[in-house]
Amino acid sequence: MSTVVDHTFPFESSTQSRLQDAIASIVPLYAELATNGNQDFALKQLKAHLREHVVLERNTVWREMIGLERKGWSGRGGSGAGRDVSTNLPLAAPSTTLLESTEIKTPVGRFRIPAWVNQQVIAGGLATLLFFGILSGQWFDRVEEQNCLALLAFVTIFWALEVCSDLLLSKLYSS
Repeated sequence: MSTVVDHTFPFESSTQSRLQDAIASIVPLYAELATNGNQDFALKQLKAHLREHVVLERNTVWREMIGLERKGWSGRGGSGAGRDVSTNLPLAAPSTTLLESTEIKTPVGRFRIPAWVNQQVIAGGLATLLFFGILSGQWFDRVEEQNCLALLAFVTIFWALEVCSDLLLSKLYSS
């Protein structure tokens, strides 16, 4: 921690002092607007709001996952937790489109594209190429920063475009 993390920008003492100065300038403004000038109470409210916001964001993700799970259960005849739900049956129907393909006519000729090649596969491939492209370049002075950027770009693309979410959810629910 002391050799790597403490020397990164967010944890440098100058960054921490600038952040504390910004907080110190915001608290009196919030105190005047919301707590009739009581800065201690204003600081407690702001901390509580931040804590509640983090909890809300975390719970929203879990709520969405539970909603997806219940939708899968209702597709098998159950209506949610507590019902007799057959857990040994896959919730996603087996796909028969893996053998199908799409034919594209071009001036060069006809190309057959398998049905499994879709937007998610293309996005995943581009994310992987970007990941290895960032890893192979010399973007930063330290390798940790470059690895972090590569992983951040890769995971962000997968998350934003929901790459493999259907496949992962079907595997998760079928086990």
